[in-house]
Amino acid sequence: MPWTRHIRTCCELIDRAFDAAQKTGDLLYAGICSGLRVLNLLTVGDALADIEREAERVQFGHIQLGTNLEIISVALAIVRMLRGATAGFGSLDDGQFDEQRIERDFANTSDVTAGQCLYWICKLQARFMAGDYATAVDAVSRAQPLLSMSLTIMEAADYHFYSALSHAAFCDSMPAGQRTSTLEAWPLITVSSPAGPRPVLKTSKTAQRWLVRRLPGLMAARSMP
Repeated sequence: MPWTRHIRTCCELIDRAFDAAQKTGDLLYAGICSGLRVLNLLTVGDALADIEREAERVQFGHIQLGTNLEIISVALAIVRMLRGATAGFGSLDDGQFDEQRIERDFANTSDVTAGQCLYWICKLQARFMAGDYATAVDAVSRAQPLLSMSLTIMEAADYHFYSALSHAAFCDSMPAGQRTSTLEAWPLITVSSPAGPRPVLKTSKTAQRWLVRRLPGLMAARSMP
C-alpha cells in the first residue's frame, strides 16, 4: 500500500486479494482478508451501522465454515460499544461478547494471537473514552507485549495514541501529591519545546523520533492565539 495514497485505497487492494484467494480456493487467506477489510473500515471512519453489518456478514461466513476469526468478534464489540449497544459505554460486554470470559481464555493459553492484541487495544480505547483511565492504563500494559502481532500499522498507532492520552488523563486525575511518584514509575524521555524541556511517555523508538521532531511545532501551535 503506497503511503502517499488515502488509507481507503486499502479496501480496493484487500477486495482484490479476497477475490484472488477465493478463486484459488484459499479459504484461510480469504477469511483473513475479510477481517482486515472490517478493520480498515474502522480506521477509515465509515458509518458504524455499515461497519457492523459488514462485520456481522463476515462473522456469519466464518460460522458457516466452522472457523473462528477473533478479530471480527472484537471489532464487532468495539463498534457496538460506540453505538451504545453494550452493557454500558466503555464496556465491550453484550449478549455475544463477554470480557471476563475472553480474558480467562487468554490467561489459560500460551498462544499469542492478533485477536488478543486487538482486544487489549480496543479495551484501551473503550475505557479511555468512558473516563476509566486506570483500566485503560492496565490495558496498555497488556497490549504492549503483543504489538508484534498486530495486523495493521494503524493498530500500533492507536495503541501509542491512546496510551499517551490514558497515561496523561490518569495522572491528571490523581491527587497532586501522588503525581510525582507516578510519573517517576513510568518510562519517560525528555524532549525540547519552546516552553523548555518536557517529559513525555516513552513508547517505541519510532514514536520517540516523531515526538522529538514534531513536539516543538505542536507546542508552538498550541500557544498561538
